[in-house]
Amino acid sequence: MDNRDKDKDHHSEPFLSPYHTQNQEPYPYTNSPYHEQPPRNDKRKAFSWMGGIGAILLLVFTKLKTVLGLVLIVLKPLAIFLKLSKFAGTFISMFLMIWVYSFIYGWWFALGFVILLLIHEYGHLWFARMKNIKTGKPIFIPFVGALIALKEQPKNASDEAFIAIGGPVLGGLAAIGCLGIYFLVDSTFWLALAYVGLFLNLFNLVPVHPLDGGRIATALSTKLWLIGLLILLYLTFKTFNPILVLILIVGSFQAWKTYKEKKAGNTTYYDIPAKDRWIYGFLYIAWTGVLGSLMVYTLTLLQQHQPII
Repeated sequence: MDNRDKDKDHHSEPFLSPYHTQNQEPYPYTNSPYHEQPPRNDKRKAFSWMGGIGAILLLVFTKLKTVLGLVLIVLKPLAIFLKLSKFAGTFISMFLMIWVYSFIYGWWFALGFVILLLIHEYGHLWFARMKNIKTGKPIFIPFVGALIALKEQPKNASDEAFIAIGGPVLGGLAAIGCLGIYFLVDSTFWLALAYVGLFLNLFNLVPVHPLDGGRIATALSTKLWLIGLLILLYLTFKTFNPILVLILIVGSFQAWKTYKEKKAGNTTYYDIPAKDRWIYGFLYIAWTGVLGSLMVYTLTLLQQHQPII
């Protein structure tokens, strides 16, 4: 065997480390200084990143849970109050209406407008209680108004007119109060609020069901509904307001229904003393005149935009 064969046999044997034990596998020897190292395991690094992200998410979740817990502690009594309170529907619908109108008129004017509506509706509620008629609480509907549901029907047209006139009377007085505040502070905010309040209560006196004026006309003469329908028809063509269209439809249906009842001889509900007719007639005409004249006067002041004191 020559030297080349000896070298070949020598290099074919595995290199044994002096620290090699019997149970270890020998690592093949190579003379190249650029021999390939075993691949590195990056799973440990990936798990480290995932653990860090998990820790951050856990911290955020803990903080969020704490904040939500505090919010629930604060809101829980309010939720219980609204649930048990008879005014829950009123408060929620009021807030919704203020929130909707705030985008159009601003928060303060929206608040003032809704309060005027609330006073108007409480006029109906208090006058109904004077007649021992149970009612629901006020409910507010954006772009429609507010309403109070009667839990029992009035006994006759006189009671219906009495309940109906309570809203424009109390609501009109509230609007006049806003006009009085304008005289004191000389702020167009109160002047504009007074104008809106006067217009609102004057419009409600149009003699058409289901407006207050239509219910007051029940104690006077249902023929007034025809005049109210003509007025509403004119306003509808003038403004093309969908709410007016709805009132016009409801008013027409009620007029036709009442006409059929009277034709069938069911007139007991409308048979009231002549004295009541005169009283409601005078109040209706007088209060309509007061609200109308003050609304025109308020509009004149708004157009001038000048202090009056």
